[in-house]
Amino acid sequence: MLINNHSSPTLAVAQARSRSLYRDWYRAAPEICQLYALDVPYPTLRAKIRQIFDRYAHVKDIQAIDVLIAKSHMEYQEFVNVWKMPSQVMRYFESEQVPPAHTHSLPQPHTTHSLFPPGPPRAELVYGEIPVRIRIPIDLQQTEC
Repeated sequence: MLINNHSSPTLAVAQARSRSLYRDWYRAAPEICQLYALDVPYPTLRAKIRQIFDRYAHVKDIQAIDVLIAKSHMEYQEFVNVWKMPSQVMRYFESEQVPPAHTHSLPQPHTTHSLFPPGPPRAELVYGEIPVRIRIPIDLQQTEC
């Protein structure tokens, strides 16, 4: 399918092009599942396609819609021509899988609190010239009898 990257004259034309592209994606979902041997059923892929299109449903700027259509069409061609690896395809479903473990981030430089809570350190190591304090949680400390 050849697509012109011309500017849509009106919002109605841009929305019609978007609907046409959505239909192309919707029709290709079973073929994409088969080509990539995905372990997700094609209705799940169709739901993901709908979710991605709905994410941009609020856009009303004609030029922005034209850019989104062009990018989506390029992505569609990469899928249909099997130019993507299965791992790249499965990245679209990462958000529905296991949520990422909570990572502790360091405080921002403008904060005034210390990295270490008050109290005596349990152990202190020296790494190069930087002392590193390690705290042992209370439930892991051995009590003296």
